[in-house]
Amino acid sequence: MDLNTQESRFVHTQAVLFQNLGLDIKSTFLHGGDPAKRVHVLHSGHGDPVLMIHGGNSVAAGWAPLIAQLDGEWDVYAPDRPGCGLTHRQNYRGIKYRDHAIAFIGDVMDGLELQHATLMGNSVGGYWTLAYALAHPDRVDRLILIGEPAGSTRTLDPKVRILGTPIVNRLILSTIGRPHRDPKALRGLMADPAKASGDVIDCFFAAASIPGAQVAWRTMLELITGLRKPNNLTYALIPQLPTLQCPVLIAWGEHDMAPVTAGRELSRHIKKARFELIKDAGLIGWLDQPEAVGRLVRDFMNAN
Repeated sequence: MDLNTQESRFVHTQAVLFQNLGLDIKSTFLHGGDPAKRVHVLHSGHGDPVLMIHGGNSVAAGWAPLIAQLDGEWDVYAPDRPGCGLTHRQNYRGIKYRDHAIAFIGDVMDGLELQHATLMGNSVGGYWTLAYALAHPDRVDRLILIGEPAGSTRTLDPKVRILGTPIVNRLILSTIGRPHRDPKALRGLMADPAKASGDVIDCFFAAASIPGAQVAWRTMLELITGLRKPNNLTYALIPQLPTLQCPVLIAWGEHDMAPVTAGRELSRHIKKARFELIKDAGLIGWLDQPEAVGRLVRDFMNAN
């Protein structure tokens, strides 16, 4: 199926998801760069700005169940990361990953004319927001990390690290890891995949089926998991975390990718950190426990 057809299918599943959640979410595009690139951004609500950066092989629309819990109280923006959803295709081979993450968030904020914002990230998006907050603390009001920021422990689980081997990675993602419309696809990411709505599953499947999406996912996994020791993602940021001055919420799933002890340890390096455990939840905890996560975010945002 060609690119335009698959993108149209994704747009439809996204619209159905929003409609069934009762959300008024607008879809816009930012354009720029050399070569020319496009970034797809979702926008909802009014108030102080919040920029949400999604994780791994996901899309901005995956935040929708959480956005529904925020009652339109904030000016929420959620971009599809490069290689995901309707944002430009991306091959991650040879990319300087931390620089790429910082530049992307900065370009999105500039394109949206946001001088500052609260940043919210999940998994890979958590790492991206942490990296940006360290590089540009003057533009970050608060930081919200939902689920483990990617690579928070000294070494990666061997089952994850093996995905850094191109031949093995390609084999896994073309067989058991290929996109499919089934809650089991979220096994390991949720405590109970059966809680994911059919609308969310359809949206994730349609996005993953867009030509180029799997290349982006595969090459990113190869780049960030590799055979490097120690971990070069969030764990590598730990020495700099004490310099963060903004309030930080770390909401960690009880059944997250990394143990709860790793989340508590991470919070000890941040002066204004608030650690919260999300019971009966995994890495994408707002799909397991949308009301609980929504309440945590609202309380944190409304705190003085």
